[in-house]
Amino acid sequence: NVDSPSQLERVESFQQLSTIEAVNEKAAAQVNTPPTIQDGGTRAWLQVLGSFLVFSNLWGFTFAFGSFQSYYELTYIPNETSSNISWIGTMGTFLLILVGVISGPLFDLGYFRSMLYLGAAIETVGVFLMSLSTQYWHIFLTQGVMLGLGNGLLYLPGLALVSRSFTKHRAVAMGITTCGAPTGGVIYTLVFEQLISKFEY
Repeated sequence: NVDSPSQLERVESFQQLSTIEAVNEKAAAQVNTPPTIQDGGTRAWLQVLGSFLVFSNLWGFTFAFGSFQSYYELTYIPNETSSNISWIGTMGTFLLILVGVISGPLFDLGYFRSMLYLGAAIETVGVFLMSLSTQYWHIFLTQGVMLGLGNGLLYLPGLALVSRSFTKHRAVAMGITTCGAPTGGVIYTLVFEQLISKFEY
């Protein structure tokens, strides 16, 4: 009779422990776990192509800013100093890197698509508004702030997406992706020069 309450307590404790473990397992299953590493395939190489294009776009504007600055200084906003104009490109590059501090963890939590859509939307609106800019602060907000924020949401997730899709050919895939940056810089510079000469921007 003395052992019966003790045994009953053990059974109840065991049942409570089992319930707690079941709840913990269910909660752990609901957490977004990082995706497993693949090893190439058609989908992975398409991701490389997409990230190459993303890098061409976001770094293309950054590398081509020298052409933008020359045009701003000599033609578009000649009353502004070179130092003031350089802050446009500086702010864009600064935000591109800084926002990566936020976009990296968000990618780990599974928000890649959300950042892709949001970043592309911000950058597209920024480019459209930049074409309507007539004053220094207009250009600073559009080309400096908006493009910087949009590009920052796309930068690190693009690298992470490619790196998690390969094991054997990861170095080749990352190399192709990062080659988008200088390619975009060359293309954007040439296109900008042609637009200036033919359409006056």
